[in-house]
Amino acid sequence: MSTKHALIVDDSRIAQIKLRKMLARYDLEVTCVNSAEEALSYLSYKLPAVVFMDHMMEGMDGFEALRVIKSNPDTAMVPIIMYTSKTGDVYVGQARALGAIDVLTKDVIEPSNLDRVLEGVKIFPKFTSESDHPPANQPFDTPATEQAAEHRPAEHRPAEHRADEASILAIDRLRTQIA
Repeated sequence: MSTKHALIVDDSRIAQIKLRKMLARYDLEVTCVNSAEEALSYLSYKLPAVVFMDHMMEGMDGFEALRVIKSNPDTAMVPIIMYTSKTGDVYVGQARALGAIDVLTKDVIEPSNLDRVLEGVKIFPKFTSESDHPPANQPFDTPATEQAAEHRPAEHRPAEHRADEASILAIDRLRTQIA
């Protein structure tokens, strides 16, 4: 079985990293682009199994990109999931009316929601039996090899990874304190 492809379209590097880590549970090759224009260029030569589209980006926003993708016969059948901080029934209705299959909210994305949405496009977690699951003390979204790499001394990791990791950890700590 060949690996399926996912495209993340988001101008936030932190949001890209967070979603990429969550998608590590799936047999997906993930590509990230920073704008809707880059996504359209990517779609001109490669059709992914699923696209995660941010709404608010510089230049063309997610809804504009969704309209263009769905109006092109070559890309119209690509499943688009809005991955955004926008919420509410009206927003979800607008997204679906334009052709998005669902909306995942960045701030409160849960593994069960991601599972449900991806199952709808026939993408399933890599783990098929209880023995295939990561150990209980390992977060579901961090493969063992990546978790080991994260424990390398900070000076042995690229500077942008250290900054991104620090930002993500700070955000997670704040969420924990608020909850």
